[in-house]
Amino acid sequence: MKLRYFAVLPVMFLMGCETDVQVNRVSTSDPRVQTLLEWPVPEYYANLRVARRIADQCPRYSFDRRLDSNIAEQRSGTGRGPLAAAGQRGAIDLEFGVKRRSFEAIHQVDLDSSNLCAAGDDERARNTPLSVLLVPTG
Repeated sequence: MKLRYFAVLPVMFLMGCETDVQVNRVSTSDPRVQTLLEWPVPEYYANLRVARRIADQCPRYSFDRRLDSNIAEQRSGTGRGPLAAAGQRGAIDLEFGVKRRSFEAIHQVDLDSSNLCAAGDDERARNTPLSVLLVPTG
């Protein structure tokens, strides 16, 4: 009898952990996902940083960690995953600087201190590859 309760506890714990995770219902065949899969390592990781900043600074969006994990797994299979990124940190930082300036100019925001909700809304409205990683929370 007690053993049955112990078997149920991990399942309940996992279910509880999943309740606050927002999930996109996006297929890997979505053109935005395909673009993320095809981008070179620096461009991909620079865009991830921007998407995370939007989610961090806008309560209307969360970052889709599950989709990010799935994409990273697929990119790893082609040699463009996290291991490849470790060796390209300088290139990623350089690309992030370019992406940052471009993003800030397009949306008239400061990536570090602005409310990025309107920029996130615009990215989603334009169906940019970055937007697929932003999940509306409400």
